[in-house]
Amino acid sequence: MFSLYSKQTCPFYTFTTVEGHQIRLTDAHFIVVDRNDTGSTETICAEDVNLAHHLVLLGRTVPLASIQYSQLLGFYSPIRLSGYLTVNNFSTSVYSDVLYAPHDLIHQIAIPFRLYYHVARWLFGRHYHPYSMRSHGELHPLSAFIIGNYQSFKLSFNYYLHLLEIFSSFFIIRTTGRFFSNEY
Repeated sequence: MFSLYSKQTCPFYTFTTVEGHQIRLTDAHFIVVDRNDTGSTETICAEDVNLAHHLVLLGRTVPLASIQYSQLLGFYSPIRLSGYLTVNNFSTSVYSDVLYAPHDLIHQIAIPFRLYYHVARWLFGRHYHPYSMRSHGELHPLSAFIIGNYQSFKLSFNYYLHLLEIFSSFFIIRTTGRFFSNEY
């Protein structure tokens, strides 16, 4: 969920580890967790984290002791090229689930913005910052653009998702038909 106003309340989750470390995220922000049963890491929404998960803290995993839900004012969401960020020594994502898509897909959608950043710095020098902000307390221009065009992004994302489903179905049907008709 994007919050346009810093004075608007948002749902937050506060995660406390057995070692006493804490991190607080909005319900839609992604965080890197380790599933104790499989030993694999994944990036999921804060609202989907449960006590069975372990959080990634400085390259190791730490079990959770408690999860607290609260309503708080506003939030901060920095933009990073890698898509990940270390907050209070926890591995988190810079993305939130605004498009109802997983972290990796949102990171792929952001490729044009990262490409622009690298090309602009290549053209104008390493000291050029194409997405820099001059004022404090305002939204980053990229975030403001996404918020301003949120419905269009969501509609386009859903449209392309359905196109992908149609083409995938067509490919599967075509491949299956060839396989069973011995045209392979």
